[in-house]
Amino acid sequence: MPLTPEVVRRAIEVAFPTLTVGRCAPLGEGWDSAAWIVDGALIFRFPKRAAVAQALEREIALLPELAPTLPVPIPHFRHVARRGAPTDPAFPFVGYPTLPGIFLDAAPGLLDPSGPLLAQLADFLRALHHFPRERAVATGLPDRTWADWVAHWERFAARTMTDIDATARFTPGTRTWVAGVREGLLAELRRASRPVAPLHHDLALEHILASPDGGRLTGVIDWGDLAIGDPALDFVGVAHACPAATLDVLLAAYGLTDEGFRRRIAWYGRMEPFHLLHYGLEIGDRAIVAETVGMIEVMAGGERSAGG
Repeated sequence: MPLTPEVVRRAIEVAFPTLTVGRCAPLGEGWDSAAWIVDGALIFRFPKRAAVAQALEREIALLPELAPTLPVPIPHFRHVARRGAPTDPAFPFVGYPTLPGIFLDAAPGLLDPSGPLLAQLADFLRALHHFPRERAVATGLPDRTWADWVAHWERFAARTMTDIDATARFTPGTRTWVAGVREGLLAELRRASRPVAPLHHDLALEHILASPDGGRLTGVIDWGDLAIGDPALDFVGVAHACPAATLDVLLAAYGLTDEGFRRRIAWYGRMEPFHLLHYGLEIGDRAIVAETVGMIEVMAGGERSAGG
């Protein structure tokens, strides 16, 4: 069902009869969910499909457990509808008070290596990654060992050469490069068994809020991809958007990491366009597929020219 202010207002009023709903406006839409803001004070998230609805149920269970252990605010689901989302009446949806601040993708300069935010982000990541795995699993988060994590990436990496509709569009040189990237990532993951931990799993700068003066982090949102896995993955957003010196400071503040940690950050980052490519193929969006194939061609050409 297309989301309109009237559809969203009706869904909220049916689920929460005591809640007065005034102005509804779209806030943003990602691969998995659509977010609407109500009266400038409440954000409601609506899942788009069944798998996302299941992930939202895990958020509903886990975030209240996680929030008291973290030094940065995360969404507090004040309104939880177990079913009745306008995208599908069988799906749950949630509402939470807006978090203050600006998103760091709009102001990446706030992550100045000499400023306070990187130490705060390191504290946040350390607390998240040290949240007891058994507590996360008890709330419904699927458990994983390192072997499970490697198997997950083996399946994903295999798709980079078996999505015929996409790979047929690559030049021969790019197909060779893609195969090398795939094998490099898997070799790095297979090098040694590592500890796994609860992850945000999608910690792009667009999901991190800070005060406009850059003095403090004010929120981390969009926890729909919560997973057990390699903590290195949660550093990819900063590595992708910021200079190497920024990542250096963040890792130093985070503390002791294993010998291959930084290499894995780089490998996960190189695989990012393939997530978008598979998404475009899955939903049949030719524009996304064409754009992402072009991105991968540029990446491959740049690395080949640089000897990478």
